[in-house]
Parts: sequence; C-alpha cells; structure tokens
Amino acid sequence: MEQENHIYIAIDLKSFYASVECLERGLDPLSTNLVVADASRTEKTICLAATPSLKAIGITGRARLFEVVQKVKEENAIRRSKAPGHSFTGSSYNDAQLKESPELSMDYIVAPPRMAKYMEYSTRIYSVYLKYVAPEDIHVYSVDEVFMDVTHYLQTQKLSARELAVKILGEVFQTIGITATAGIGTNLYLSKIAMDIVAKHMPPDKDGVRIAELDEMTYRRILWTHKPLTDFWRVGRGYAKKLEENGVFTMGDVARCSLGKTKEYCNEDLLYKLFGINAELLIDHAWGWEPCTIADIKAYKPTTKSLGSGQVLQCPYDYEKARLIVREMT
Repeated sequence: MEQENHIYIAIDLKSFYASVECLERGLDPLSTNLVVADASRTEKTICLAATPSLKAIGITGRARLFEVVQKVKEENAIRRSKAPGHSFTGSSYNDAQLKESPELSMDYIVAPPRMAKYMEYSTRIYSVYLKYVAPEDIHVYSVDEVFMDVTHYLQTQKLSARELAVKILGEVFQTIGITATAGIGTNLYLSKIAMDIVAKHMPPDKDGVRIAELDEMTYRRILWTHKPLTDFWRVGRGYAKKLEENGVFTMGDVARCSLGKTKEYCNEDLLYKLFGINAELLIDHAWGWEPCTIADIKAYKPTTKSLGSGQVLQCPYDYEKARLIVREMT
C-alpha cells in the first residue's frame, strides 16, 4: 500500500515565559528588556527565558542571572562611550527608546517565574489551535511548542500549509499577543528543523512571525553543509564531539558516511559502533527521513508505568541533608 504524503506544521511560541510576563505588565514583548528568573535566590540562578531584545545582545534563554548583569554592564559601557558628555541622564528597559536615546542606560526587568500563569496562556493558545485542527492531529511537545498534522485540512479549507500557518499564528497574535515561529515539513523532523534552524534565521514580518518550509530535497540542499551539528534536533554536544572526532562535521557528512563501503573507514558500521541503535535515527535524520507520525505518537502505549518526583535545591547538599530530602519526597 502506498504511504500517504503528510504535511506538518511545528509552532514555537517566541520567548514564551518572557512574553507572558511582558503582556501581564502591559508591555510589548518585542521591545521590552525582560528575563524570567528567581532573583530571590542568587545571581547564579538560571533565567528561564529572555525577550528578543536581550537575546539580540547575546543573552540566551538559559543564561545565569549574573551573565545577564555582566552583559548589560558591557552594553552600558559601550553606550556611555557614545552618550553626550559620556554620561547617562536616565535609564530604560524599552529597546525602541534606547535606540532613539543614547543618553539613557540600558535597564531590564527580572520577573519571577509563574508556571500556573504560563499554563493558563498555553491553554488559551491551544484553544486557538483547536479552531483549525482537531486534537487528534495535534501533538503537544511542550508548554510552548506543538506539532500539527494538517494533511487533511488544506483541501477542506482551500489553503496552502503556509496560508494556514499564517492564519493560526495571526489569530494567536491578535487575540493573545504572543508571537510565534512556524516550520512546515513533509514529516515531523523536517517541520521541526524548518522551525528551529531555517525560520529562526529569517527576517520577521511586522508581527515578528517567521515561517519556513522544508521537504527532503530542500533540506539536503540547504542544510547538508550547516554547522554546528548541535543545531539539529536530538544532536547534543556528546554526539557532535564523537562525530567530529571521526571526521564528520555536517549532516551531509553523516549521510555520505552511511553510504560508505565496508573497506572505507567512514561507513554505516562506524555510526552503529559509535551510537548503537540510535545510529538508525541519526542516519534517517541526515537524509531528512522520519517515519513516525502524530497518529503513531497518539497510539503509543508504554509497556511500563512509573511515577517520578524531583526538587530543585538552592545550594549543594551533603549526604545526610540529601537523604532527608529524598525521604520527605517519598
């Protein structure tokens, strides 16, 4: 039986936690300097999110708070050197105002995390998705990311995948105020890569929206030479290090290695030796293949069930204190 061709849309809500905190304060997420972090701990605490204007100066979404402090300090040193009289007359956390007023120092908001509030917004956004796609065709990957199988909706709604993505993201922005990025692909992997790598490097539209599309051939043409390997879904630093130690630096290299002859150093056997059964997934992804569908994910039933419990500690604990915490958790 011939396999059905699918079209998927992956959606990622831009700087989601930080955007929610801006909206709750009546601020524009695209022009406000804000990080989500618990400042009551220490400056070593991890920032859960940062707005685009802070990311633009090199602050990542998982930076430590002291790194934000240092980066803003460096930016202000540059601003001071260019300010009239080499001094500041005030400060602002509004990026647009800072660009127009060199006499102002860069400031930012540190917002304590509110997970219940983020779940509330995520639920509201999911209700927008349900206006266009049935729940059985949506896979919620995380609080700010989903996959949709839109194969059977395009003809019904007489829209292309891009047009449907524009409608969905447009309604999310107009009704809730959250900007999103989307990737469109012929399988789940390609939609994710289109979103993570291609769309996030595109210029945004007037609402900050970015949408990119990939099929197997455009993936190979555009991304077989892309570096670093860690930009790709499921390729961590450990994988990348092992590959690079064996002369494999790109997804194109992985694909070529999988075709290597038995007598050649780089071949499929090498990849299986390095990664075991996981080499199969790596090779598939190098070629832009992904057989798993949302229907497969929905149908999956684990053979075993377990419960887990975790707790984040504010400082390193010795054995006895850690033992007490574990007992309390159980």
